[in-house]
Amino acid sequence: QPQVQTVDVDMDAQFQCIVSGHPVHDVNWLRDGKPILRDNRVEILTDPPRLIIKKVQKEDPGMYQCFVSNEWEQIQSTAELQLGDASPELLYWFSEQTLQPGPTVSLKCVATGNPLPQFTWSLDGFPIPDSSRFLVGQYVTIHDDVISHVNISNVKEEDGGEYTCTAQNAIGKQRAYNNGTLIIEQLQRLEDAGTYTCMAQNKQKQTSRRNVEIQVLVPPKIMPIQAMTNMLREGMRAAISCQILEGDLPVSFRWERNGKPLIGTGNEVFRRLDEYSASLVIEHISSDHSGNYTCIASNVAGTERFTVPLTVNVPPKWILEPKDSSAQAGADVLLHCQSSGYPTPTITWKKAIGPTPGEYKDFLYEPTVQLFPNGTIFFKKISKESQGHFLCEAKNNIGSGVSKVIFLKVNGE
Repeated sequence: QPQVQTVDVDMDAQFQCIVSGHPVHDVNWLRDGKPILRDNRVEILTDPPRLIIKKVQKEDPGMYQCFVSNEWEQIQSTAELQLGDASPELLYWFSEQTLQPGPTVSLKCVATGNPLPQFTWSLDGFPIPDSSRFLVGQYVTIHDDVISHVNISNVKEEDGGEYTCTAQNAIGKQRAYNNGTLIIEQLQRLEDAGTYTCMAQNKQKQTSRRNVEIQVLVPPKIMPIQAMTNMLREGMRAAISCQILEGDLPVSFRWERNGKPLIGTGNEVFRRLDEYSASLVIEHISSDHSGNYTCIASNVAGTERFTVPLTVNVPPKWILEPKDSSAQAGADVLLHCQSSGYPTPTITWKKAIGPTPGEYKDFLYEPTVQLFPNGTIFFKKISKESQGHFLCEAKNNIGSGVSKVIFLKVNGE
């Protein structure tokens, strides 16, 4: 086990043969029906029986068998090793040439990768001319190398220029130019980091080479942060943690609220938890702290931002507290009842049943009475029938809410 294993190039693969019964005399391993021998990449262990393949290469995938035997019986089990995705790697590309008009020339590029890469060719940044003199083709060898070529017959002066071959699959692409430049696009750390060797050779077969080490740096990636809504009340402590899932060290952290930098003063405290995480702590939170908080993680490779909303639940408070009022019949009257809080409080009016407060019923709005969104009631040309005790309540399910009973007196007929 495992019965099917998918491993990327240069990563290790391991198969374990689980055996019951006693005694076990021999354990043998085969790949595609051929015995496997130990070498500097293949390790065979006996207790328990295991096969370890170090730095998997493209020739390693296949069907693996474990044969176990004693003097009474022999049994076997089979597992498959599959090659994981790998970005294209150019194994060979053509060199710069100077020709006289007339002969035929062939330019060749060789690449490997999984899935198998496809080649495209260009001349001075444009597709190869659509001409019967240009023949473009590619094929796959038994070793899964992709070979592509451009054959140009009866070379003409206008055929000169900078030819480029590009090998691309779903994982990435590599591009080579006839001046020796190699471009690697959509870099992957595991596939593309390492030592690259450039080798030049002249017509006298004299060669020169130079190695270059490429390190692939990874920008930070922040673990999603849970939204902090409908969780906090005034006076509580709030803590927002920011952790990176990947990225090269060192990583620096900073914070913003509603797009403006936080400097970590007063109730706001920045804490560095370890090399990979930091937190923002707000002591004694209030409604002023509601907003969108952004964690910004940066390293030499780039910057990542993650924004999370934070809301503070606040019980209703009076903005304009209702007050007793008196008016002349026929006048326009406003009764104010305005409240703040989060969530926004719902304001309702009720009117006392009878001349004294105590028992109330929902206030029935007539065509001449209007309730504004802020809770204020407007009476147009008020009549004596509107006189009485009124109860205004503001609630948002945070705390008990606020309420006030007032008396509206209407004078005259």
